[in-house]
Amino acid sequence: MATFPPAQSLRVLCIDGGGIKGYTSLLILKRIFRTMISEGKLAEEPRPFEVFDLIAGTSTGGLIAVMLGRLHMTIDECIAEYEEVGKKIFGRRPLFGQLGKLVKGLASLPFYDIRDLQEEIKKVLDERNIPRNEALLEEGTPRCKVMLCVTRKVTSGADLLRNYKSQHATQGNYDCQIWEAASATSAAPMYFKHVKFEGSGETWCDGGMRRNNPINEALAEINREKDWEGRESGCIVSLGTGAPKINQVSDNVAGFLKGSVDIMTDSEDIADQFASSENGCKLANSRRYFRFSVPQGMKEIELEDYKETEKMKALTAKYLGRVGSGNEVEQCAKSLLYPDENLQHGVDTKPSLLQYNACTHFVQRSKYERRLRDFFTPYMQTQQIFVLWGFGGTGKTQIALSFAHAMKYRFSVFWVRGDQFTNFAADLSHILTKLDQTAVETEDKAHEPAYLRRTLMKLEETCGSWLMILDNADDLDEFRGKTKQDMCVSNFIPQKGRILITTRDQRFQGLVAGAHDGQRVDPMDNDEAKCLLLKSIPEHLSRVNSKRTDRAAQELLEELGNLPLAVAQAAANIVDQHLSLTEYVSLYRDKKRRMGLMQSPVRDYQSKDPRNSSQSILVTWELSFEHLQKQNPLSVTLISYLGCFHWRGIPRRLISCLPEFQDLDPSAFQQVVKGPLNLSLVDESERTGSGTYYSVHPLVNDRAIDRLTKEEAVRYLTPCIDLLINEDSPLIQDWIAHAVRQVELGESFAIVTGSFATLLQLVASFFLMAGLAEHGSYLATRSLNMATAVWNHDDPAILRTRKVKICCLNASARYLDAEIECQLALESLGFGNIQAEFTEDDLELERTTIEGYLAKALGGLKRYKDVERVHRRQLQSKAIRGDPTSEAYVKHNLAHALRDQGALEEARIINDELLAWSESAEGREVVPRSLYLIMMNLKAHIRADASSQSNSDEYNHDEILKIYLFVYHESLELLGPANIDTWKGANNALSLLLELQRYDEAAPILKTLLTACVSANIRVEGAFAKTFSITWSHSLQYLTMLRINGKENEIIDFLSLLSDAEESAGLDNIPPHILAQTLNLRGVILQHHGLFEGAEKYHRIALSIYDVDWDTGLLDVIYYNIMLAMARQGQVGQAFAFRKRQNTEITRAEGIHGPLEQRLERDRNNHEVYKQADYGLRTGTIQRGDTWWVCHQDILNRTERRYGHLDVNDKTEERSTTVLPHRTIESGTTKVSFWRRLFGKEAGPGTPLLQ
Repeated sequence: MATFPPAQSLRVLCIDGGGIKGYTSLLILKRIFRTMISEGKLAEEPRPFEVFDLIAGTSTGGLIAVMLGRLHMTIDECIAEYEEVGKKIFGRRPLFGQLGKLVKGLASLPFYDIRDLQEEIKKVLDERNIPRNEALLEEGTPRCKVMLCVTRKVTSGADLLRNYKSQHATQGNYDCQIWEAASATSAAPMYFKHVKFEGSGETWCDGGMRRNNPINEALAEINREKDWEGRESGCIVSLGTGAPKINQVSDNVAGFLKGSVDIMTDSEDIADQFASSENGCKLANSRRYFRFSVPQGMKEIELEDYKETEKMKALTAKYLGRVGSGNEVEQCAKSLLYPDENLQHGVDTKPSLLQYNACTHFVQRSKYERRLRDFFTPYMQTQQIFVLWGFGGTGKTQIALSFAHAMKYRFSVFWVRGDQFTNFAADLSHILTKLDQTAVETEDKAHEPAYLRRTLMKLEETCGSWLMILDNADDLDEFRGKTKQDMCVSNFIPQKGRILITTRDQRFQGLVAGAHDGQRVDPMDNDEAKCLLLKSIPEHLSRVNSKRTDRAAQELLEELGNLPLAVAQAAANIVDQHLSLTEYVSLYRDKKRRMGLMQSPVRDYQSKDPRNSSQSILVTWELSFEHLQKQNPLSVTLISYLGCFHWRGIPRRLISCLPEFQDLDPSAFQQVVKGPLNLSLVDESERTGSGTYYSVHPLVNDRAIDRLTKEEAVRYLTPCIDLLINEDSPLIQDWIAHAVRQVELGESFAIVTGSFATLLQLVASFFLMAGLAEHGSYLATRSLNMATAVWNHDDPAILRTRKVKICCLNASARYLDAEIECQLALESLGFGNIQAEFTEDDLELERTTIEGYLAKALGGLKRYKDVERVHRRQLQSKAIRGDPTSEAYVKHNLAHALRDQGALEEARIINDELLAWSESAEGREVVPRSLYLIMMNLKAHIRADASSQSNSDEYNHDEILKIYLFVYHESLELLGPANIDTWKGANNALSLLLELQRYDEAAPILKTLLTACVSANIRVEGAFAKTFSITWSHSLQYLTMLRINGKENEIIDFLSLLSDAEESAGLDNIPPHILAQTLNLRGVILQHHGLFEGAEKYHRIALSIYDVDWDTGLLDVIYYNIMLAMARQGQVGQAFAFRKRQNTEITRAEGIHGPLEQRLERDRNNHEVYKQADYGLRTGTIQRGDTWWVCHQDILNRTERRYGHLDVNDKTEERSTTVLPHRTIESGTTKVSFWRRLFGKEAGPGTPLLQ
């Protein structure tokens, strides 16, 4: 055993998690220990447990900590075991590779078997002759203490496992075996199942869920444990596993992979935050803290990629071969050998000129600070210039300030203003006295070139000891001097040393710094921006944990484009105007009020920089606009035109056609664009095959218009509209984004032109296709009103606009308005100009088309006889007779109208003839598949209606269900899950599946629809509202059945999906018509279970909130259900009296669902079958599954649900249904009362919601 120098101070090793990439940590540690042998003249390499007082590890870092600290292994032994374990565990790839992982992730199944990992750990114990049941806890005080980070599964709380007993009152000590502890800290979610300790029964998972870098936990442990009281940290070694891959996860897999990605993304962030903290800086500057992590190439290696050991060896060797890393390894080895000497090093800041602080609510932006550290840490005897560039307000100065304060313990930091030469010279002149204590600064000579050159020479002589930050060097031409005689900044930039430049002018990267020595500073990511916003607002104005506040914050940040200065300014205005965050966002939606809501600048009383203590985004950009106006006025014109388009994806081919630019050659036009590009106000990108596109920040986009007068804005907007309505964009999403922007601007400036009317019509048509019927109706109405104002009443363009409006009204279920517009459209066919433009055949086609719209409106109004007349008239038209496809559509619609009137036989004959023809060779050529599916749906409807009207319960549910399922699956494949016809087909199948209690078959259909609702952002409006409400009701019925059957885990998962769908569909407050549907359904479910009195109450509550403007079909059903509930309570006389009072509605419902007399007779017959089954089971003459039982299966399913489950061992005569109490469902630490959210109040005693 090696003799290692003793020390009073502590040596600590911290090892990050990272899966198989922990291999690089061992390689780095091996290099450090090899260097210790040379530096300390050691006879042999020591074992890590002999060197370190504490080894802390997370995840696979915890596994390494166990092997090194608890099992006393050498580094070479640990490397060999790590390779072997990695191969055996991760070599067993999930079935079907990445697809298998995807499926397992979606099913919440781990990719790998935790038992395999545990077995490999036990084998390591076997090899070392350690009993498999050996406890992690060692007897007495271990020479090397081991601490493992874990996460308690039940609470998701962070905790620690130790090989020693903690004496601190706040810490727990857990009884576990070595293999349990090692597997618990390594059990990364998605990769392994959680670990349950055999002794205590406690359940644990990977510590990386909370603390993938254990540095903070290790230091906290040292401070609280009495054994280490009074002992300083002499050397802390932190080993990382490479920077994480920061690529955005695609939406379709983000839901299940995010957890496995997040466990490794905090390591480097924590390392950066610790290194820049006061304690971290003190430790690093006194050579007591060392961080090693391979930065390049590790991103592409997955957690379980055991085959990449050779690549990891090469990357680690390259990393350690760098001069800077080699020096750090050597210094680390010395510090481990003689840690007590490090305590003698001071940690005072170096002489600096850094009179400014980062802003009060500064949010760490690790991406940029990490890049700066990587660039400036290696020492070079040359000039090292790095550029942070980006447009105003992105936080360049704040990032530089944060980095400067982190570096002031390592270098002298000189903060120099770069906006103009006089400021630069003033700041530069103060540096000499910091570098040379013999120098004397005199006011009259400080700005003289000779004094500045003397300062420059001193900087170059001491180039390794300082960092200069040149802030706000926003004009490269000013920086370089416009003439050779100019005194300019570039003449006094040191040719050696570290220099960081912040600028809006991207040309600095490439012309002043190297082509790769810079970084664009973008707006914050979502998490950073949200953190800044909420940190800047008092809690009483933000209500941080409110779901509504989270949505408000997200909406505001999207509008602000996550721009740091804009976010900070919005927060300042929230505080200044004493508005809650949700109130502010509500007001901010009104674009006319936005300037007033951003009038207060950001005031930071912590900053001593007068430029940074009071900032406004408007002032920031106005300076850029003024600069452009001086350079090239056409550049400002360009930005004004860009403001008339959506901020992203503006095609150059359109902009170059605008009046001021159409005569410019490409070179001249590029000069116009050059200024905004250089100031980062505009971005330019190329798209393969479609040319150049421009983008601007959303707030710059708004400011470009807000700074104009109304007359100027209209002058810019008008030609942009003319271009856009004639644009044939290859990407419809680009076109509609620009169109919506122009509609918003046109409305705000009250433009009334023919071009704008056309644009409104085009956008209304797009909204109609996208399912945004209400928005489409509004725009179509505006378009028609404007069209009639600017064109003659008989202009064909008015007819086209009116037809778009009719389609939008029908889609919005505004059928009465649609009928009126149809009549006006039909009348306009007689106008002279229209008859002159259209041929006779065209006029006839227009007439039949409008009649089709009219029939849809009349159907929505339940005027089925009128619908029939319209379709019979259409069938006489030669426009229809000459088109087999159109004729098939009209005949189908006629059959539907007949079915709605109760003429089932006539409807059946027409529909069956259509189906037979559609399946012929001729029919398959002309009948679209979607129409064929609608016909099949109608076939099933007619059969179901005919069975309901008969008194027989012996009809084939399976045959009807087979059709419904066929239509649904075909629609899903043909139309996709977001199409309304797919949802209708699904609803038909779900209704019957739930009635037959075939819940396992209903579940995947419901989940498909609700998932589509979220992923496709389906909005509940117009005709879709009714369809969605039916699906919603089915969902609640399925949820109720899960609750009755006690399937708590499935309930939580389904509730989560419902909640996501509710939020996505915009159901923050349940719409009344959906609430009425839900309450009525609740009553139906109670009737199914024989609870007729409670059912009647729910039906009557649904009736109380019914609105006369809703679908009358719902009213008919509610009255019908009240009548049934009364009769089934034995109040038959009252039920008949009720039917008489509500004769109109109940008669319509009885035509579909059967008369009351038939229903009561069916109930009696069903109960007789139930009693017969009960007797047969008890006497043994009937058994479940025999022929008699199968013949009566449907009846028995319903009656068992109503009267109670039949049991061969049950000898009681009377049966009843147990009512389950209402309660909340617990998920972790959050309680969700779904019904409370749904109904607005908790159900009281005697008001059971879940039966």
